[in-house]
Amino acid sequence: MIYASLISVVVVHYLLFSKRGIIDPVSVFFLAFLYYSYFAPISMLVFNIYGVDFAGQANYVPMRSINRSAVIFFVGYCGYALSYYCLSRREKFSEYKMRNEAVSTILSDNYTRILLIFVTAIIITIFVFFRKDLMEATGSYEGKISGNYSSSVYAFMMSTAFTLLSLVFNYLILNVKRHNITAAVGIVIFIILSVATYSKVPLIYSALCAFCVLHRYKRIPFAIVMLVLIVGSVVLTLFFIPAFSIYRGSGNFEFRVPNIESFSLVLSEAASPFTIVHLALSGYVNVQDTPLWESFVLWIPRAIWPGRPLDIPEAFAQQVIANWQIGYGLGFSPFAEGYARFGLIGSSLFMAIVGVTTAGMQSLFSSTIPKAMRAPTILTVSGYVSVLALRGSLSNLVTQMIQNWAPVVVASLVALEISRRIAASSPRSS
Repeated sequence: MIYASLISVVVVHYLLFSKRGIIDPVSVFFLAFLYYSYFAPISMLVFNIYGVDFAGQANYVPMRSINRSAVIFFVGYCGYALSYYCLSRREKFSEYKMRNEAVSTILSDNYTRILLIFVTAIIITIFVFFRKDLMEATGSYEGKISGNYSSSVYAFMMSTAFTLLSLVFNYLILNVKRHNITAAVGIVIFIILSVATYSKVPLIYSALCAFCVLHRYKRIPFAIVMLVLIVGSVVLTLFFIPAFSIYRGSGNFEFRVPNIESFSLVLSEAASPFTIVHLALSGYVNVQDTPLWESFVLWIPRAIWPGRPLDIPEAFAQQVIANWQIGYGLGFSPFAEGYARFGLIGSSLFMAIVGVTTAGMQSLFSSTIPKAMRAPTILTVSGYVSVLALRGSLSNLVTQMIQNWAPVVVASLVALEISRRIAASSPRSS
């Protein structure tokens, strides 16, 4: 059943999005969806090991749960894909016009230069006013966790810096002549940032650079490009994820030939969302105290709304993690929330709501971005949020969309206004 489900979602994705272009963020969502939904159950079938560790407890996963999760993944992805496809059809990602110019020419544009100034200003601000948080976060993995949770402002500043830096790189890759070199530089920089900060966030942005450079090779069929991305993701997952997990735990990089030990590190990363689906199927995910409408208001900070209710992942984490505190999250799954709210088949309706929310907010925020920057901006912000969405609930998706789009929209509007004034005051305009 799980193999039939996997093949079916690949076919659905190809039929709907093969002409949309690889820089449509749904491509990022699709790859992350394959990893978080199918890697764990297929691994169980291949190695005949039907147990996963979750929150320090061993969980047995029967074949019935694997088969039912296969149905949830298929109907859920169909609901998401169809709703997203219908609401985002006006975005012609495949028709994005690339300028193919020198880097110096692209950077001479006032809008691009002002965005770079924003990134530089944020980095300087972090070094000057958040030096202690930065040193703590770059000292160890535990420091990174405590640093992000102890200072929400620092975490927001770092997130904004990563987003704007990724946006600049993606725009350059899509428009400069030497796109391969630019992409390589971007990928290396984000990998270095990932190692320095013990964070997987820059790794997602490095992957977005790969999507942009593959978009430049439009003559290659979509199916071949997706196959390259899938195979490349599998290879990097088997080699790099274990090394990175070891590094975050010990501070030392150890690249190993894939074995059972390294494979368990990969499985532990992918198994969390699947395990949540399994637990939802067993009746352990409770949504009675979190009505659906709350998903659209829980983005309000607790500084403004002190009595803000817990979202579903927080409430679930409170149940399974000893001494849990607000702010400390836990990997979740929108597919689990969909099943808990609407049942096996109704989960397709819930994922359709997720698709409508994604496309609607994406369309709303991107309308403030200049046309030349719109496609790389949508890929940068929505592509990144798409990965996070597969490890959270609907309320997490809404919150992440607002938190990641807001600084980009503000920076874009300011950059656009300043560039207009510079152009208006230049001698050529007079």
